[in-house]
Amino acid sequence: MHIKSLGMKLLALAACAVGAAILLGSTCNLTNKAPTVPVISGPSAGVVGVPVTFKATATDPESDSIAFQFDWGDSSTMVWSTFIASGDTLSLAHTYSDSGTFLVKAKAKDAKGKESGWCVAESVNVSVIAHDYPDSSFGWVETQFYNEWCTITPDGSLLCAANYGHDSITIIRLSDRRVLPPLDVGGTTCDVAASSDGSHLYVSRDDGGIAAIGLPGITVDTVIHLGTKSYGVTVTPDGHRVLICDWPERRLYVLNSADLSLVYAIDLGDTPNYSVVSPDGHTAYVSVNSHSLAVVDLDSGRFVKFLPNLGMPTRMALSPDGTRLYMQDVDVMGIRAVSLPDGAEITRLDLQVPGNGDVMLSPDGNLLIASTDYGLKYVDTRTWAVVCSLPCGAYAGLAARPQFDSLYAVERSRTFVIGRR
Repeated sequence: MHIKSLGMKLLALAACAVGAAILLGSTCNLTNKAPTVPVISGPSAGVVGVPVTFKATATDPESDSIAFQFDWGDSSTMVWSTFIASGDTLSLAHTYSDSGTFLVKAKAKDAKGKESGWCVAESVNVSVIAHDYPDSSFGWVETQFYNEWCTITPDGSLLCAANYGHDSITIIRLSDRRVLPPLDVGGTTCDVAASSDGSHLYVSRDDGGIAAIGLPGITVDTVIHLGTKSYGVTVTPDGHRVLICDWPERRLYVLNSADLSLVYAIDLGDTPNYSVVSPDGHTAYVSVNSHSLAVVDLDSGRFVKFLPNLGMPTRMALSPDGTRLYMQDVDVMGIRAVSLPDGAEITRLDLQVPGNGDVMLSPDGNLLIASTDYGLKYVDTRTWAVVCSLPCGAYAGLAARPQFDSLYAVERSRTFVIGRR
């Protein structure tokens, strides 16, 4: 009986020990608190086949390391990320294979396995970008001269390019891609632009001259002299005015397109390079050498203000509604977008390649094409993602036919022909 009683006591003690251990473990688990519900951020739009990146941040009361699990709103498998320090931000990318609107949410887990709840979902609208834009090279046209900036006539029949260091322009007939005899304009050419009605080309010259070339006969109708060196040429959307940037004089000249008579000479106080005009024709934005944009009221011919800290843009493109300005920034080797009229930076994309070339927008404003030292970069302006790269060479000028079925990239003595697949 004594031995049996002792055995029962030992069994009871063992049971108590196990229970205590279980209770202790339970108590320890109860003291471990879950991480906070994550705060997530990401784009509101995406493109099928192009990764979208979301960021998540959470903190743990005991400063335990944290992992995250994303529910991307599609049929993809949910997995836990690697652990990071409490309070740090994790970036995760996901590629959607279908279009649609998806709800993205996340939860956090600490190193002891305690999970938070799901955060409030963020929606991302994923669309398909059809390859209905010119993105395939079909060879090039050899030209006699070193060409820079270029334009295409509104009917899509002629490509005209300034001949760097020469007194002429190159003209390519696009129907058969035949290079016509160079047209002498009487002075070293800098830039060329076409009127909106297709009646004239306007060519700026290194000696401060401006030439108006009549179409379709391709003859020099009018030549005037304004300042010291005429550079960037822009025609207003209604075709009534021609804007000329004069480097040494630090002026923007506004001319009557009909006869090149001077309407305004606007002192900018800085060296101008190139200008774009708002869709309503009332405002011009001029890139100047002080990393700024000069804002000009074209109705009164008055300089309004500078929009500062915008890098060193070469060429610029304006969105169809006039609310965004896109520019290639030499300083940061990338593209930046600013809002108008305040000039606040919206976003910036590092292309990681040097670029001092042209930028242009598709007619709907959804695709930005930039010429860099290593070819063309196609950027979706809705998602700010590079959707295509075309490594054909180092480009300067870009021009597209009105139907946007073909694109031409001028590179020295070659003009690349780029069409749809």
